[in-house]
Amino acid sequence: MDQGSSAQGKRTTEIVLYGLLFLFFFQLIADFVEAVYAFGLLQTGIPPEIVSVLLLFSPLFLFLLPARLSDRLLLTMGALVFAARLATPLLDTHGRMLVSGIGVSAFMLFFPLLLYRLGREQEDAAISVGSGLTLGVVLSILLRALNSGSDLSTWGWYQGLGWLLVALAALFFYRRFGVVRPEVQIDQSQRPGSTARVAALSLGLAAALVLLYFAFTAPNVIARWTGENYFVVLALLLVSLGIYALALVGKVKFLQWLNPALLWGGNFVFVISLVLTILAHQVRFPV
Repeated sequence: MDQGSSAQGKRTTEIVLYGLLFLFFFQLIADFVEAVYAFGLLQTGIPPEIVSVLLLFSPLFLFLLPARLSDRLLLTMGALVFAARLATPLLDTHGRMLVSGIGVSAFMLFFPLLLYRLGREQEDAAISVGSGLTLGVVLSILLRALNSGSDLSTWGWYQGLGWLLVALAALFFYRRFGVVRPEVQIDQSQRPGSTARVAALSLGLAAALVLLYFAFTAPNVIARWTGENYFVVLALLLVSLGIYALALVGKVKFLQWLNPALLWGGNFVFVISLVLTILAHQVRFPV
């Protein structure tokens, strides 16, 4: 096998791994929010279980590690995500809320650690992570479409499919990150930018994940909300994702002609389209 084929195989493995990790995150946060909401419906006041929402602030724990980052922490958080994904469908509502919340918290610690390690190892890591995120969204759409809006891999005997996906992800994960390196000292002289810039980039990344969770991983929500045909919504979403996938598979060098102006323009069009869609389908309450 030549070096090019080996590199392509490694890239494909990484994309599949990241796609499964993002899929697990979307599954866990869906179970977590559903469980918290279920407890909220049991009474008119704020339920004590709402305190579990504090798990979403787990990335603040990273501020306790300002000088060094350990690969052991990366491996531990990854293992917690896998364990939580396996255990969550087997539990009652209270246990599902707790375990899925821990899994979401672990992923939110794992993800910045992953980005930091990849940023030091690969200059083009963003392509693999972005492609993996796209794959995760497609898998979520597929599993929900096969079970009328609910994730197929979390129901009945089909949970075996979830176990197979976790086993595959764990295999790829420990093949890729299983070698523990010495703890990495953060070079404070090579900070990526000002605190405001880092905060803005982090907010944008979090907003993208939130939008994917609320709408794009479950197109049936968009169809029900807008009153449009579900298959039309699903087809349009898959076509847009397919164009991106074909650009990668066809080795189109679209990244070479991308520039800040095009990125800003594309994001502006997306935001305006989303806002207009919301306004067009907003319920008009009396004054």
